[in-house]
Amino acid sequence: MVVGLDISGPMLAAARRRAREQGFALAWVKGLGGALPFPGNSFDGAVSVLALDFVADRPGVVHEMVRVLRPGGFLALALLNRYSLWTLKRVIRGWFRPSL
Repeated sequence: MVVGLDISGPMLAAARRRAREQGFALAWVKGLGGALPFPGNSFDGAVSVLALDFVADRPGVVHEMVRVLRPGGFLALALLNRYSLWTLKRVIRGWFRPSL
């Protein structure tokens, strides 16, 4: 099973809606990356795409992600490069689009 995590109720609602529209069965949990609401050794993998760009304690969040991984599990992280054209495009687009 795939589990999504977010602290924001509106973001979780949007994610649930989009997953349902796409036909994906995922579990959505409200929580903080720095204090994951899961026991240790409970996941085969953990993925964070851009979430670390929005937290103050990156090492704490990564530590929590490692804590919940089973031995041999994988961790995949993606961060923004503030100097990339892709980032600039997203920033400019964000100025003109409403966001949650």
